[in-house]
Amino acid sequence: MKKSNLRIKTTRNVAYWFCRHNHQDHYLGRVDRVTAEEARAKFDAITKLGWVPPSKQSSKESSNSPIDNGLKQSLITLSDLFALFHDWLKANKSKKTAIERVKHIRKFLAHHGDCKVSDLTLIQFEAFLATIANPLYRRHHAVSIRAMLRFGRKYGHIDKQCDPYQAHDLPKIPPKHLDESTLPTDDEIQRLFDYASPEMADLITFYLETGCRTSEAFAIAPKHVSLRSRSVTLADHKTGQSTGRLRTIILTPKALKIVERRMKGCKPDDTIFKTQTGKKWSLNNFLMAFGSLRSRARVRETITPYSFRHLWASDAVQTGVDLPTIARMMGSSVAVVERYYAHFRTEALQEAHAKIAALREKRNQMH
Repeated sequence: MKKSNLRIKTTRNVAYWFCRHNHQDHYLGRVDRVTAEEARAKFDAITKLGWVPPSKQSSKESSNSPIDNGLKQSLITLSDLFALFHDWLKANKSKKTAIERVKHIRKFLAHHGDCKVSDLTLIQFEAFLATIANPLYRRHHAVSIRAMLRFGRKYGHIDKQCDPYQAHDLPKIPPKHLDESTLPTDDEIQRLFDYASPEMADLITFYLETGCRTSEAFAIAPKHVSLRSRSVTLADHKTGQSTGRLRTIILTPKALKIVERRMKGCKPDDTIFKTQTGKKWSLNNFLMAFGSLRSRARVRETITPYSFRHLWASDAVQTGVDLPTIARMMGSSVAVVERYYAHFRTEALQEAHAKIAALREKRNQMH
């Protein structure tokens, strides 16, 4: 068998520590980030102890590695852990969640990808977060990175006590306050319809009638539609992985008419909401198209496609529908509905004021 050697290999103008062992290529980190001693330690682990870098293993395989667990955990880098976490995300989380987690973590890897997990410090973490101005985005990045480390601890890729960011407090985001001024007005909705293409008009109508999310509307295909029960059922949706529940969208007569019309000529797996050229919408293209429509219609920039979901929820609350039913129709939780929309329901408060006014009126008559 050909002898394995540690050497430097250049790929895309970046120099890496590299070795080939048992007919497999192993990249041991960038030369400018991993010292020769660290690379040599990894090389010895591969050639003498049979260690396989985590990026080459599945989560189950790595947990059963014959090598001493402490040595494996001391050698794993952030990039190695990310490779395992990425595979796990694709298998266990929704596509949207996986994309968001990967996007956040890759930004962190650009700074510390070749750093060993055991060498991570809170100062590095907070310095990275300080480069993100928006507190909401800062929180999202922190949550994603901590989720990766939690995954590593759970599956034995890193030491159970390895939690360098435990002392970090997640940025607190004040809850959004929704009132009537933040919702689209009847005049704004009419102007949007006046300037909208038939495809965009169908989407806006579908939003207003169902209160669904954009990702849910874009996922609808004929196979998801039940004309008999006038509903759409989705298995892959935002809260599907966390709740294990199907998402059911009830179709009003207007929404049903749109779905029936757009289903004609579609294959069972074809999405029914498409662009003017008949292609699938991407989120970026849709947001750009809606932004252009909003400008032409002279509608406030704060009005987004999600504003129609807010409008649907506020209308449902004001009509007296109970909160658990609203939450189920929105594919959300009662806690979320109560937090963001319950203040639109004022009937009980108005009745209380009426009783107080009646009592005072009666008291004045007695005097």
